[in-house]
Amino acid sequence: MAVWRVAERIEGWFAGKEAEALYNLAKASKDAVVEVGSYVGRSSYVLAAAGPVTCIDPFDGVLPLSPHIKPKDTWIGFKKNVLDSQFGKNVTVIRGRDEEIFPTWTKPVGFLFLDHDHRDGPVRRSLLGWKPHMAKNARVALHDYGHERYPEVKSACEAVGLRIERVVLTLGIGYWP
Repeated sequence: MAVWRVAERIEGWFAGKEAEALYNLAKASKDAVVEVGSYVGRSSYVLAAAGPVTCIDPFDGVLPLSPHIKPKDTWIGFKKNVLDSQFGKNVTVIRGRDEEIFPTWTKPVGFLFLDHDHRDGPVRRSLLGWKPHMAKNARVALHDYGHERYPEVKSACEAVGLRIERVVLTLGIGYWP
């Protein structure tokens, strides 16, 4: 995938097969594509290559389950990697946390990608907060689903009834039954 040849040079933690799955899910969406957790834009670049995407992130670089990674302002990297790229025109950025956004969100969401705080509470809150906005036949993808270091991503999905239909490496892809 040509997009991946650029995206793989952007700092981040997912692989080419996951990028291909994200691209295809975003491309297939007839409704809004929303990414929660952009960091410096590796996945955002892939999603923007597929079409319009709304990226939600505070851009503070805080990774609660990775204390060995020093928090940094990720906005500069995101701007350089995504907004200044050939796909930058496809990106709408909302700086903040999704729990501040979903209460007033008005568009149906066809594809939601969650890759933010991997603890149970934030994952559950996001899934339940976005659920009322999900279009019919919409898909949800969660990075690090099933990863041994982040078991709460999977348990949060199970707790709220998100049905995972397939897993690509550590990308869980599901829907609301």
